Amino acid sequence: MESYQGGVLRKRYHGIVNSDLARSVVVGGGVMLGLGLVGCVSNYGSLRKDAAITAKLEQGVEQPNLEFYVLGGTTPSAVVGIKPGYDFDPGRYWKKVEQKALPELISDINRSAHSASGGSMLGEKGQEIGIYYSGGGLTIEMEGNKVKVSISPSSSGVGGGASGGSGGAGAGSGGSE
Repeated sequence: MESYQGGVLRKRYHGIVNSDLARSVVVGGGVMLGLGLVGCVSNYGSLRKDAAITAKLEQGVEQPNLEFYVLGGTTPSAVVGIKPGYDFDPGRYWKKVEQKALPELISDINRSAHSASGGSMLGEKGQEIGIYYSGGGLTIEMEGNKVKVSISPSSSGVGGGASGGSGGAGAGSGGSE
């Protein structure tokens, strides 16, 4: 169907005007969406499993200069240790704990998880920001030096962010606000 508008002959396809404006809106929207997604992905950190860190945490070896937080009440799901210079956002679900409480917490995580492990937490640029021990998938979100960690206990693997493995970007939402 053809119509005459403002001195220009336009074709209509099922009610949609085939015009430069319509193409501009579609292309512009696609570009904005793409830029938005790139911005989101670039603010995620990742995890790197490390057998030595797992063993040290399971054996109760002291980890100096870290602030520790636990997720979960009577049945803990994860523990993270944050390096100085990073501001951990505990939200409602993470609680700060003393290092002397770690052996019992690690033991509790092992009882409730099939394959708990630990390793390094890496920021969005690959810098080490701390350590973790968990039986589920973790996602690390960074905003400057502010660190936010979420967990997905139903996840089959540990990961997070753009290069973190099976947990993927935004894998969990149950761990923080």
